[in-house]
Amino acid sequence: MRVSVIILTYNRKEDVLFVLDGYKRQTHPDVEFIVVDNASTDGTRQAVLEGFPNVIYITMPDNFDLRSYIAGVRAATGSLIWRCDSDSLPGSDTDFADMVRIMEQHPEISIIAMENIEMRSGGLPSAWYPLPVDAENPPDGGYQSHSFMGSGAMIRREVFEAIGGFWGFGFEEYDFSIRAISAGFQIRYFPQFRALHYASERARNRLRNHALVSNQYMRLVWKHSPTRSAIRNSLAIYF
Repeated sequence: MRVSVIILTYNRKEDVLFVLDGYKRQTHPDVEFIVVDNASTDGTRQAVLEGFPNVIYITMPDNFDLRSYIAGVRAATGSLIWRCDSDSLPGSDTDFADMVRIMEQHPEISIIAMENIEMRSGGLPSAWYPLPVDAENPPDGGYQSHSFMGSGAMIRREVFEAIGGFWGFGFEEYDFSIRAISAGFQIRYFPQFRALHYASERARNRLRNHALVSNQYMRLVWKHSPTRSAIRNSLAIYF
C-alpha cells in the first residue's frame, strides 16, 4: 500500500526541510511526499525543490488555511494518507511499515490515531486519549477512539472521498472525526505509535492563540451540538 505524506505549510521553510529529511529513515518502500504551500513568502518552494526534487509541490494562490489540504489529497496516488503537521514526524523508523500492516490486516479500521509527544516540552506525551490503555501490550486492533491528533494519523483515502477535507476553523481533527464516525468509519488508537511534535514557534503568540482556540472551540460545539449544549459550553468557554 502506498502512503502519501501530505504536508500543509505557510512560511515554515526550516520546519518543512527538517521533517522531509527525517522521513528518509522510514523503512516502508512505497511513500510519496506532497507539500501544499499556502502562498508562503519565505522561499519555501525553492528550498524544498532544491533539496527534495522528488516532492510533489502544490502552490496555492492564497492562504486558504486547512481547507487547502484537500488539494494534496486530490494529487495523492496512495491509498493511505499520512496526516501530519509541518513540524512533526513519526516516532519510529518502522511506523509506516507497521501501520500499513495493520491497515492490510484490519480493513475495518479507517483511521489510525496515536500518541503525540511534545518534543519542546521535555518529550512529554499529550495524554489526550481519555481511557486507560496498555501501551506495552495493546490489543491487535488497537483501542476504540473518538478522534486523533493532527501531528500524526494514518487515514484511508476513501474517508476523504466520502466526507471531504478539513474545515478551516481549527479543531479540525474533531470535526473530521465526528463526520467520519457519523459516516460509518472507525478510528482506532494505537499507543505504541508516537508522533514527535516539535511545535514550531514561528508565528505563535500565546495570547492570540488562547483567543483563537476559544473561538475555534465555540464554532465546533455550535456545529455539532444541540442548542442547549452549545450554549452551556459557550458560557463555560467565555467565563
